Amino acid sequence: LRKHRQRRVISEPINHYEQIDTSAEQRYLNNKARLYMLSFRESVVRFFGEENVRDSRKVAHYFGFSHICSDCNVFDENPTMYKEKILCFLDKEFDTLQTLQKRGDFGHYKLFEKNLNMLQKSLGLNDVEIAIIELVALAGETPMFKGFLRNFRDFARTPKQATIALSKMLGFSTREVSTAMRRNGILVQTQILCYDRDDLGRMLEGFYDEEISEILFGVENDRTQIVGRFAVPCDEDTLLSPEDYSHIKEFSLIQEYLAFAKTNAKKGVNILLYGVPGTGKTE
Repeated sequence: LRKHRQRRVISEPINHYEQIDTSAEQRYLNNKARLYMLSFRESVVRFFGEENVRDSRKVAHYFGFSHICSDCNVFDENPTMYKEKILCFLDKEFDTLQTLQKRGDFGHYKLFEKNLNMLQKSLGLNDVEIAIIELVALAGETPMFKGFLRNFRDFARTPKQATIALSKMLGFSTREVSTAMRRNGILVQTQILCYDRDDLGRMLEGFYDEEISEILFGVENDRTQIVGRFAVPCDEDTLLSPEDYSHIKEFSLIQEYLAFAKTNAKKGVNILLYGVPGTGKTE
């Protein structure tokens, strides 16, 4: 059932903005997705002429160099010349996007950025994890980028190569990316992503639950709405009071410790409670 649902979600990309191609929001989505793709340009050019690239014509289309070299058959006529021409073209494209970003003409998507920030704070995600979520969200909204990820395994054929490629796209170390994508990581445990060790491209093609796209692109969400998608809150009613813990000498100290951690949003604050069942640990 899980595998069936995964295929269904991946095969139905969400694209809410097909009719507003000139908006600042759509410019941001397209430019950011293209920036991710172009950060991987050297590997694409290196592997483009190899026989096991499944659809070189599509790859040329995704990256926009069809006018230089339409497919691997043309490429094979003079690989050295075409590699140089394609890479020169893609380098210029990458530089142009970076210039637009610095100049403020890149486009913007304030609602998307605000919901990303809220999601990061609500789930305690680090910068690598939220960057991966942004990348997957962009794939759902930009068909060209989604198509590129479907061909991702042509250029990153092992899990290690895929992790290196993703680290280049995101600008983080391979170790940070590998940690974020692990089976017991928060992205998989909360079912934001479906784990697939052997096909990182498939993991990045779409969210496990399409409602995550609604969280990011639909309306402005508060923390309660976002957390409610991933966790069930504890019952606030308790059967015990502080007086029931009078035998714990450190009780007031623990209260102060936790209150300070909550007020100052401190991470890594832990208290170990031990005792046999029925002694009030859960309460």
